[in-house]
Amino acid sequence: MPSYQPPKPFSGLTAGLTAFALWGLLVLYWDALAVIPPFEILLHRIFWSFFFLLPFLLFTKRLPAAITACHTKAIVLRLFTTALLISLNWGLFIWGVSTHRVVEASLGYFINPLLNVLLAFFFLRERLLPLQWLAIAIAAAGVLYTLLLYGSFPWLALVLASSFSLYGILRKTAAIDATPGLFLETCLLFVPVATYLVWLESTGQGHFFSASPTEQFLLIASGIATATPLLLFTYASRHLHYSTLGLIQYLSPTMTLLIGLFFLQESLPFETLITFICIWIALFLYSWSSWHALKHHENVVYSQKK
Repeated sequence: MPSYQPPKPFSGLTAGLTAFALWGLLVLYWDALAVIPPFEILLHRIFWSFFFLLPFLLFTKRLPAAITACHTKAIVLRLFTTALLISLNWGLFIWGVSTHRVVEASLGYFINPLLNVLLAFFFLRERLLPLQWLAIAIAAAGVLYTLLLYGSFPWLALVLASSFSLYGILRKTAAIDATPGLFLETCLLFVPVATYLVWLESTGQGHFFSASPTEQFLLIASGIATATPLLLFTYASRHLHYSTLGLIQYLSPTMTLLIGLFFLQESLPFETLITFICIWIALFLYSWSSWHALKHHENVVYSQKK
C-alpha cells in the first residue's frame, strides 16, 4: 500500500498563481502576433497544442486514458462540444486583443465565476446561499446599467464568460481528466485545422512562412502557452482548497485589465467602470460567502470528530 502523502499547500499555491499569471500574460502573447489574423492564430494554437500534448501524455503514461475514452460515444460527443466552445472562447479573446478590446475581454473573465455559480444551480442542483444570489443580482444590474442607460451591450465579455462557463460545466461532468480531455479535444479538431492551414499556405493566404522568425516561434510555442497553464492549474486544484483556488483565479482578469489599461493604452469609459464596480462588489460578496460557508463546514466536521 502506498504511503500517505500530505497536501502540498506551498507547491499547490505556487502552481496556481503561476497558472493564472500565465493566463493573464497571454494578452501580451497574442498582441505580439497582431500582424497575423486572429482566426489563423487560433488554428495554429490548436495545431501546435496537439504536438505538445501528445509527447506529454506519452511521457506521463496518460495516453491510454485518452484512448479508452475514445471508445465511449457519449464522451466523444461531449468533448467535441467542449472543443467548439473552448475554440470559440480562445478565438474571441485573440480577436479582442487584436481589435483593442482587452478591457471588455477582462470583464468577461470577472463575470465568469458568478456565471459558474448560476450554471451549477441550474444544471448540478447546487444550492446557492442568499449572499451568492445577491452577488449575481448586483452583477446583472451592472450589465443592465450599461445596456439600458448607454445602449451598449458588452457582448464580447458575456460570450467569453458564457462559453467558458458552459465549457467548464460540461468538462466537470465528463468522465475524463483535464489533460487527456484537452488532448482529445485537440484531436477532434486537428484534421480540419491542419487541412485548412495547408490550404491557406498553398493558396498564398497563410502568414506562417512569410512571418518573421520571432512570429513563427510564437505560433509554434502557442501549443506550450496553451497547455502549460492548464497543467499547472490541474496540479494546483489537487493540492489547494477550492476556496483558495477560487480567490486566486481573479489574478488573471486583473492582470489582463491592467495590461489593457496601462500597457496597451486602452480607455475605461465611465459606463464600463460602473459595470466593473458592480462586478467587483459581487465578487467580494460571493467570495466572502463561499469562504464563510467553508469555514462553517470545517468547524462542523471538526466538532463531529471530537
